[in-house]
Amino acid sequence: MPVYHTRPDAEAYGRTVGILLPDARIPYIPGDPGNASSLGFPVIYGVVPGLTLSECSRFAPDAAERIADAARKLVAEGVRAIAAAGSCMLPYQNTVRSAVPVPVCLSPLVQLPLLASSLHASRPIGVLAADPYPPETLEAAGLHIVNEVRFASMGNRPAFAEAHQSGRLDSDALERETVAAAIELQAQSPELGAVILAAPVLAPYSAAVRSATRLPVTDALAAARYMFATTRQRAYEGAY
Repeated sequence: MPVYHTRPDAEAYGRTVGILLPDARIPYIPGDPGNASSLGFPVIYGVVPGLTLSECSRFAPDAAERIADAARKLVAEGVRAIAAAGSCMLPYQNTVRSAVPVPVCLSPLVQLPLLASSLHASRPIGVLAADPYPPETLEAAGLHIVNEVRFASMGNRPAFAEAHQSGRLDSDALERETVAAAIELQAQSPELGAVILAAPVLAPYSAAVRSATRLPVTDALAAARYMFATTRQRAYEGAY
C-alpha cells in the first residue's frame, strides 16, 4: 500500500473536483451541477463570499480575487480540477486558471473550441445564457474560434428570472422557456451546428433541447463531468 500524508487544509478526502458557487440562494435541482446528486462522483463546493449574481456576468476586479481565493482553498482541500455552478463565471476564467495549478472550467462556454473543431467553420454555435457575452469576453477567456457564436438571452424570461431573483424555480415552466429559446435560435439560424446551455440552471433541460432541435447539446453538468474525467483514468484489464 502507498504511504499517505495529511493535507493541512483538508477536512475530508476523495473529492477530486471542486465546484465554485456564488453567494446566493438558488434552487439547485437534479441535473444542475449545484446539486451533488447530479454528478455521480464526490465533489466539494466552495462558496465565493459576497459574490452576487450580477458580478458573475461581468468582470469585477474586487470579485476576481475572491473567486481566485475560493479556488485556491479548494485546491488546498485536494481537488484536481475546478468547475462552477454559478450564473456563468466566464469573465473570471482567465483569472482563476492563472491562480491555481489545476484545470479550470468556470463556464460551459469553455467547451466552445472543442465544439468548433468538430463542426464546419460555417456552422454557428448557439448559446443560451442570461445575457450575451461580448466577443472580448470570449477572447479574454482564451476562446478563439472561427465559428460564429449566436446568443439567446434568458434573463428576461419569467421562469428564468424567478429562479434567480426569488429563489422559486418552476421546473416545467423553465423547461418550456429553455426549449422555446433553442427553437427560436434554430429558426433564426437553420445552419446552427450545436447548442450550449451556458447558465447552469438550464442544464436539467439538455435532453429536452436535444429532442426538440435534434442538435448536439452540452451544458454545465457535462463540463463538470469532463473536469472529473481529467482526474480519473481507468486501468484496463481483460482478455486479448
